[in-house]
Amino acid sequence: SDYVQALTRLIKVMNKGEFNDPAKVGSLSVIPEKTMLARRLAQCTNPILPGGVHRKSLDAYKLILARIGPIQLAKDISLWSAGLFALFPHANTDCKLVQLKLLTDHYLPLGPRLAPCLTGLILSLLPAIEDDASAYYPAARELFSRIFASAPRPACFHAAWLILNTSPAPGTTPPPTT
Repeated sequence: SDYVQALTRLIKVMNKGEFNDPAKVGSLSVIPEKTMLARRLAQCTNPILPGGVHRKSLDAYKLILARIGPIQLAKDISLWSAGLFALFPHANTDCKLVQLKLLTDHYLPLGPRLAPCLTGLILSLLPAIEDDASAYYPAARELFSRIFASAPRPACFHAAWLILNTSPAPGTTPPPTT
């Protein structure tokens, strides 16, 4: 697929020697054209695309989040989270496990700086704890526990109540919009 080829090229560029050589680029934690890149990566998490594209996009996210580090991620959290959070509910099991690891490794260390994205993060992970027999349930439950332990408690409760308040009741349909 064209998506996989483009993501493979992106990963190759990010792994190139001169891009990783501190003598040439210094301590580069800034991604050029990050808004465009984040938008394109988010497009690669579209539910109609195959799992292989999702997996490659997760590999690209992993590389980018490792490159920018926690300080820059905290500044650009909404930028990188849009596509990443949208992927989880419809990803295959392999991608869900990779994504849980990615969130544990890169988002969890943000601790209190997770507050701006807590609602989206919790909402994206809720499908992971619906089925306690799934392969990803233990990792998702552990991630939830660690999120609630590291993020500010008022922000966690605000996010949880916002989700509960704005979600339709089970078995009901939302009212029509006029």
